[in-house]
Amino acid sequence: ANSSSSSSSSSSIESQVSHRSTVQYSTIQAIIIMGIIRSCFSFIAGTVTGIYVAQNYKVPNVAKVADTFLFMAKVTEETYRKPKNNNNKDDDE
Repeated sequence: ANSSSSSSSSSSIESQVSHRSTVQYSTIQAIIIMGIIRSCFSFIAGTVTGIYVAQNYKVPNVAKVADTFLFMAKVTEETYRKPKNNNNKDDDE
């Protein structure tokens, strides 16, 4: 009776050890997954918000707005630019 008791207790210990390693492995997996979610949370939230805004609101085309701004800046710069002076100070003397 004693030998069967020791063999059943050793198999019980082995099952507890394998259960613990499974629990530790799943805990480590959960920690890794939570870390990935935590580190990517702001990216995911921004993406979801951007998709929502793009679908539900009239968002201007940023490239077109930038091109218009650059064109207006170029026209303004050319309008208010000082005229080129071809005469040097040495020529006036």
